[in-house]
Amino acid sequence: MASELRDVLAAIKTALETANGSGVYTHNLSDGDRVVYGAEVDPARVPRVNIFDVAWSASHGARLGYFERVSNVSIIGYVGAADDSNGARLLAAADLLNDICRSLESDRTLGGEVRDIIVASARAFDGAEWDLERLGAVEVVVTVNWSMRTGS
Repeated sequence: MASELRDVLAAIKTALETANGSGVYTHNLSDGDRVVYGAEVDPARVPRVNIFDVAWSASHGARLGYFERVSNVSIIGYVGAADDSNGARLLAAADLLNDICRSLESDRTLGGEVRDIIVASARAFDGAEWDLERLGAVEVVVTVNWSMRTGS
């Protein structure tokens, strides 16, 4: 049986994969291996989004027999740009940042898996500081709240 944390991560991955490049979304993250677990630098295929760092804290729940969990989940994304200028890379990253935040905020319960999710911090940058040629990058940290039954 998977842990509740694994279920939460799977719900985040599913939410990110709703960005399909149409309507309000600029980039297509829906085709299988665009959203992955684990960190990577300079991915072979872009756009690419990595769910790579998880931390959590717990407190006693308002209801006896439950713990309240608060997790911070880090996400990094890479996107190609039309050219290698810092401006083009930053603008491509800004579009990816918008797609990531929209997809995560479209259902704040992640399909009923959590109580709430919110983007705690987010930034888009041109990739030059990481020596990424023709790539823009984003960093997003989301805070997720849910209850866990004691002993389960």
